[in-house]
Amino acid sequence: MREWILRHGWGYDAGAWDAFAALIPPTDRVLRFDRGYTGAPADPRFTHPDIEARILVTHSMGITFTHPEVDGACGTRLILGGFDRFHGHPTGIRVTERMRERLRNGDAGVLREFHAACGDPGRGGYERPWNWDLLIDDLHRLDRWRAGDSMMNLPGKIAILHARADRIVPVERGQALAELAGVPLRILDGVGHSFPYVAPDRCMDF
Repeated sequence: MREWILRHGWGYDAGAWDAFAALIPPTDRVLRFDRGYTGAPADPRFTHPDIEARILVTHSMGITFTHPEVDGACGTRLILGGFDRFHGHPTGIRVTERMRERLRNGDAGVLREFHAACGDPGRGGYERPWNWDLLIDDLHRLDRWRAGDSMMNLPGKIAILHARADRIVPVERGQALAELAGVPLRILDGVGHSFPYVAPDRCMDF
């Protein structure tokens, strides 16, 4: 029996992993992180005693929600659509600032447009109550976050997958992360940024 922790990215919740989790053997235990954008937050810890049986999966911004008890205790880390830093050029901050301005007015269109750009236009759920303040704070987090050597040099196996046509995180950012981790980058064709949620079968060969 293996134990999985799944961490979603910005603008999603734990339910985004439904199709991914359905591919995990039913004998395994699946724990889902939830940032709390649409409900109660959850930040699970591994309970399985065997480090080789612990798998941490992060999508996009999920890589930034680190915790020593989890990140330092997994046998495998599967990083999907990750990055060494979110902005490859300073002008990128203008994009997140415009998003913040709209979110301050409760504009759910920001999320609809974001999911469409992710390759996930049918996501829905925009009528739900969203935690606008947390979404705004996490855009600031994206502006500032950098992957450190100490995080990437943790023990265990690392696999990094990225969509070639990713419109949210360019493949160059995934390549930079892979170089920092000292592992090859696996590039997927025919999918967008949301590939772990809409094409989870593409993630399972790691």
